[in-house]
Amino acid sequence: MSQSKQSARRPRVGPAPRATALAIALALTLPAYAQDRSTEDASGDLDTITVLGSRAKNRTAADTAAPVDVIDSQQIERTGARELGQLLQMLEPSFNFSRTTISDGTDILRPATLRALGPDQVLVLVNGKRRHQQALVNVQQTIARGSAGTDINAIPVTAIQRIEVLRDGAAAQYGSDAIAGVINVVLKRQTKETQVFFEAGQTREGDGTVLHGGLNHGFALGDDGFINLSVEYRDREETNRAGKDTLRVDPPRVTQRIGDADATDAYLWMNGGIGAGNGEFYWFGGLSRREGDSSGFFRSAGDGRTVPDLYPNGFLPNLITTVEDGSLALGYKAPFNDNWD
Repeated sequence: MSQSKQSARRPRVGPAPRATALAIALALTLPAYAQDRSTEDASGDLDTITVLGSRAKNRTAADTAAPVDVIDSQQIERTGARELGQLLQMLEPSFNFSRTTISDGTDILRPATLRALGPDQVLVLVNGKRRHQQALVNVQQTIARGSAGTDINAIPVTAIQRIEVLRDGAAAQYGSDAIAGVINVVLKRQTKETQVFFEAGQTREGDGTVLHGGLNHGFALGDDGFINLSVEYRDREETNRAGKDTLRVDPPRVTQRIGDADATDAYLWMNGGIGAGNGEFYWFGGLSRREGDSSGFFRSAGDGRTVPDLYPNGFLPNLITTVEDGSLALGYKAPFNDNWD
């Protein structure tokens, strides 16, 4: 435990002394370290410290200039959100997961931003390892136009144990894609436990029906190994908040689709490790496939982009987006000597 002491001082009148000004200048030039909060057992001894955005181990989240936000499994469950991007928007200040519409593939691969910077300036890690960026470049008039960030919704919530978010730039540590901050997704390691969920619902307008289910189970491998598997499936119907078009069609009717796209998502993820010598072999990764159905802008009969003979009443372009994502990480970690891991 730590204690703090305070002493009463007489207010100083006049300019601050040079020593104080020098201390302030030095403080402003020091690097900003940040890391995950540490855990302590009953005796007060440190159990583990996970470092995020810093090479210094002997610091806790309370001591850092830019603390790391740690979102644990209980907080994740209480939100009721089943998409990683939506979950972070509910729990994490300065994180934005904008809803897009009439934006081609961006309707399915929504841009995730931190501190109002671009999605390609947010570094996403899984188990501390850098995750690849998405293949889609955002080209429509949306947030993050011209960039390709990380498809954060390709990671199922079922597989997540906790999330660590550094809301501070870490470009000196990781590179230019960490200017906005770092998001580290830590996967589950539990064994001999099964978690199952299923939920269904729709909007009060009667659309947007969602059927969503998932399963997580861990298996022990020998005395000190494990493999944790997660399966998740989601079927979400579209929502449409477009009103009747009174300008381009007669009689007026709804010609647009403005809202969430129709989407079907399937995930299979794993996380595993087994002891070897004084270290551990580890592996993690997953597959996901998402299919989206959205639309472009309505083309009226007099529009130059349509053929009146084929579409005398105009037509609405249909956009089918298929997103396939796969990743696999393999490695071995162990202490090299007294100073290196």
